[in-house]
Amino acid sequence: MQDNLEIEIIKLSVIIPYWQQRDFLLDMITDLEYNMEVNYEIIILGDRNLLDFDLADILNYLEAQGHRILFFEPPFQGQEIFNQAIAQAQGQYILWVKYPVLFFHEGLGEAITILEENSELCGVYSNSQFGLDAINQSIDFKEIGAIFRKTIWETEILLKEDLINIENFNWEFQFKNIQNDLIFYPISQKICELITNQSFQLETKGFKIQEYPLVSVCIPAYNGEQFIAEAISSILSQTYSQIELIISDDYSQDNTVAIAQSFQYQTAIPLSILTHNHQGLAQNSNFCIEQSQGKYIKFLYQDDILMPNCIEKMVNLAEKDPYIGLVFSPREMFFLHQDNIDLDLIAVYQEFANLHQSWSNLNSIQWGTELLADPNLWEHPINKIGEPSTVLLRKSVFEIVEGFDSQLNQLVDLDLWWRILAKFKVGFVEETLSYFRLHSQQKTYQNMQEGKAMDINFYYKIYSHPDYSGSSVLTAFSLN
Repeated sequence: MQDNLEIEIIKLSVIIPYWQQRDFLLDMITDLEYNMEVNYEIIILGDRNLLDFDLADILNYLEAQGHRILFFEPPFQGQEIFNQAIAQAQGQYILWVKYPVLFFHEGLGEAITILEENSELCGVYSNSQFGLDAINQSIDFKEIGAIFRKTIWETEILLKEDLINIENFNWEFQFKNIQNDLIFYPISQKICELITNQSFQLETKGFKIQEYPLVSVCIPAYNGEQFIAEAISSILSQTYSQIELIISDDYSQDNTVAIAQSFQYQTAIPLSILTHNHQGLAQNSNFCIEQSQGKYIKFLYQDDILMPNCIEKMVNLAEKDPYIGLVFSPREMFFLHQDNIDLDLIAVYQEFANLHQSWSNLNSIQWGTELLADPNLWEHPINKIGEPSTVLLRKSVFEIVEGFDSQLNQLVDLDLWWRILAKFKVGFVEETLSYFRLHSQQKTYQNMQEGKAMDINFYYKIYSHPDYSGSSVLTAFSLN
């Protein structure tokens, strides 16, 4: 972008309705900066809740370059947002981008040149994307993907409310052609091309489609109004797009469900919000597994956060070996409040910060039985894999292994991990991919305060359950 936009004439306003995936937004901005040869501006439209998460660097950069971010609060009207964005646009021409896209500078340059040289034209569209008859019927021009003059918006463009798909900003527009004189010119060059994250692989010219497995992201929620928005936002910011989101609410008595519902209108990701009577965390987690449709299951507990590349990294490793039943990685622990931190929480942080370092031999891919035979298995900390938010599970393992055991008070996750390790391989990504929040409302902390940190039921299960019969876990436990 050129300097001194307030003095120089801005030729093009690129309006980007943003709903998820930080890396795509950064790619689009970089694409424009390298390719545009005319003065332009970027206008980002989005919900403040989504844009605040992990986007501060991008927003600061945009503002420093003279671009703008227009925030809106749900509930919102598509007509209002559309009009507000174009009214504030300073460019002579408007490009409304169906997000996310790849820009083609040849097409952009040719479109603007044609408009500059032909004042009678109202806009230019990509013939390869829309087809010749779309503009010949100029009263019906859908899914804005053309460059059009801002001046015709004042009298000729109408956003059709009955065609709005609020979930992914896939709005459709019509031009009010009262005088039947709107002229749009088709060009053979592409102006922009819709892309799907992880569905395309860059080649010499263009992209090649690849298939990526569906991941079911599961949030077992209960009275999580303080955290749920940040947890959901971290999912919507994933660099891996083949996901569904299942939020299973365990009869919350606060605003958890209402906050979760506000996200349903802000994303194209399939988002299911399920409610039921109180079952407890283990049963609620099992309910999520039952409802999932994905090849993989990624748990995110409501007070935790995923790094943007978490799912992508874990799936990439899991896909390398069909015998991998579980993938885990390090997580970073942090405190809910930084002032007056409870001493017990500090002790938890000091003892459980780097779980993976407690294994004597941890590889990228190995049989789980190797870890169960590790001489450090029963050494503190006993859970050397981590909480559910640190783990990706292959759903097919539950055809062989039962889910979380609701009869246990503690070490519920560890019990499941060990039972999976006894029958499958395990993958390890040596990179911090999630954040684990420490606070006094956590069940583990409350059990510590009540003297219930040790669960005799877990140790009884090691002795008695068929899943542990003859395993190295039982042998090692007997020796200890």
